[in-house]
Amino acid sequence: AHIPAIGALAALAACGGLENPDLAVGVVSGRVANAAASGGYVYVLGAPDRQAGLASDGSYTVNRVPVGAQQLVLVAAAGGVTRAELVPVDVMPGMRAQAPDRDAAAMSPAGRILAAALPFGGSLASKARFTVDGTVYQDVGAGTVVVGDLPAGTWTLTTRLPGFRAKKSALVVSAGGDSSTEEHLDIDDEDEERGCLSATCSSDLHCYGGDGECYACLGDADCQSGETCDPGTRTCVASSGGGAYCDSASSASQCASGVMVPTSTGLGYCSLACPGGQPDCPSGWQCQAGTCQVLEKCVDVRATFGSTCVNGDGCSEHLFGGLCLKAEGADAGICTAPCASDRSCADAGLSGWTCLPRPGGTSLYCQPPSPP
Repeated sequence: AHIPAIGALAALAACGGLENPDLAVGVVSGRVANAAASGGYVYVLGAPDRQAGLASDGSYTVNRVPVGAQQLVLVAAAGGVTRAELVPVDVMPGMRAQAPDRDAAAMSPAGRILAAALPFGGSLASKARFTVDGTVYQDVGAGTVVVGDLPAGTWTLTTRLPGFRAKKSALVVSAGGDSSTEEHLDIDDEDEERGCLSATCSSDLHCYGGDGECYACLGDADCQSGETCDPGTRTCVASSGGGAYCDSASSASQCASGVMVPTSTGLGYCSLACPGGQPDCPSGWQCQAGTCQVLEKCVDVRATFGSTCVNGDGCSEHLFGGLCLKAEGADAGICTAPCASDRSCADAGLSGWTCLPRPGGTSLYCQPPSPP
């Protein structure tokens, strides 16, 4: 669980008030029965720095709680299950309030948010930060995170990435369940360090400061021998004419290199021969059967549901829990992701897709009407 930092605690007087009281705050005490001996905590919703741990008997005291109607977030374990609940309390200026007692065994299991950041333009999401409003205020880094433990309810997830506009999404968290979300982030055109200037590109792409997007090349120096950088598309094209690496082709004669990699779809892509093995291939390509192969990079730098794939790297990078689903013996497949029901697939915009076990397994994944 991502627990907010505990703020400094104010001293309490035996009479139930505060020494030199700040009339903007009060003190709240309470008890959670049947809680595990360690790991439980309580904090103020909207002010997570006002936090206290549960004592061995389940009691707690939270200091400097803002005056007025407040809600406490209780997190405790019972029966080997982490549980979370909201508890209302009315706080009076400079006074101690008693929160209703709770029984950890009767509290609902805590839920979680599984979040992935997908920045536009090919930038990396490794610097993305996630905040759950009112519950987890501290930032959690990385492109994909698990945020919890949360009481069941609707929470606002805020996703931030340098160079991109912040994104807010309302997510419903069920008791004991996981709420998955992919947060697509738009480049902040008003930021001087827009897009990839802040977030950076993957190792085989180059950042263009004009729009903050990542491209295959910015100049001829970024291309392989025999190629030039097309200034319109910022992709490498063959100097001698014919299809460049990654261009679609149905025969080797359409490729400037004279080498084509066929796929199970009947349409191949232009490639290179690699008689000398892996050193003959560009970065990120694999030398297989005498040719350099990397279909994922030739299809789209951003994998989506149903996009062509050879292995799961691109799928898992851009789809939460994504994998490359292939028919038995097929070279290529489609990108897909886990699901709970057919409705999950429909909500993702996959019309006609159904939630079925993957071939040879039991885990459920969205799959199209016709097998890949």
